[in-house]
Amino acid sequence: MPFGLFKKKKEKEEEFVTTIPLQDVIALKAQGLTNEQIINQLRAQGYSFAQIRDALAQAEIKGAVVRKAEALPTPPETITPTPIPTPGITAPVPVTPPGAPTPPEKERDIETIERILEEIIEEKWRDVDEKLKEIEKWKEVVESRVNETSNRLNEIVSRLGMIEQTIASKVSEYGKSMQEVASQMAAMEKIMTKLIPSLADSIKELREVIESSKKGLA
Repeated sequence: MPFGLFKKKKEKEEEFVTTIPLQDVIALKAQGLTNEQIINQLRAQGYSFAQIRDALAQAEIKGAVVRKAEALPTPPETITPTPIPTPGITAPVPVTPPGAPTPPEKERDIETIERILEEIIEEKWRDVDEKLKEIEKWKEVVESRVNETSNRLNEIVSRLGMIEQTIASKVSEYGKSMQEVASQMAAMEKIMTKLIPSLADSIKELREVIESSKKGLA
């Protein structure tokens, strides 16, 4: 295959990648398609999301400029006085190309475009300002909820601390009670230790008395 064909193919690919489908977007919007439908259709044609996004943005700006320009009142036409010819002197007639605007008209067009762009920028800025205010309100709501949650957590922690102290005091009281019971048991053990030998002696003597009485009766 010749080298020229490779070059032409590469140039076509670069042109396809770098261009944005502005005219396609304008035509599709004129047909009443939504942005989602336009995106799907242009994606099917091979355009990237960046190209479609730029085309939609430029089409939106262009449409806004056209709408603003149509809404502006048409300036009244200025009547240029016809110069009175002087006898013997022929004044040169300026030749203006057909369709070419005069310098004042160019200045008015520039001022109109600047005013339209300023209005568009102001509208966009108002939208951004409103969104920033909404974000600020949302931030305040989130901060208040975070503070409420933090306060509740602090209350729960304090209650858990009180419960822990109560349990510790109850355990301490229970330990003291067990110590008292143990001391009482030790005292009872000492008493029983002293009583058991005397009881054993008494039982032995009683047994001997019973046996001797039995022998006397026999």
